[in-house]
Amino acid sequence: MKALFFKHLLKEYISQTSVSPTPNPWGLSDMLEFLVEHKLIPERSIRHYTIVLEYKELEKILPHMTKTSRIKMLARQMGVHENTVWNVIKDYQDRFIPECSNPSFTSDQ
Repeated sequence: MKALFFKHLLKEYISQTSVSPTPNPWGLSDMLEFLVEHKLIPERSIRHYTIVLEYKELEKILPHMTKTSRIKMLARQMGVHENTVWNVIKDYQDRFIPECSNPSFTSDQ
């Protein structure tokens, strides 16, 4: 999950700044590794951020798939329970991606 977290975090950082998308912009990968190793970024935040961004990526590449199917796929991929994914998407989606805020997101869709 850490590798996916790094991928999404660096992608978001590069998209919001003028940093060129090099394999290791300004040594950010090393800095992120340091922050994670020293538990300055909580594991829970890493998991939530990664689940939310992986879900958004699945929405883009598999738009025909139902939310439930995407949630099940993501739960298997991340090695977590489906309810965990539902709750993270519902509770944290607008925290990590404000433009994706969706107050109508419910687990019965």
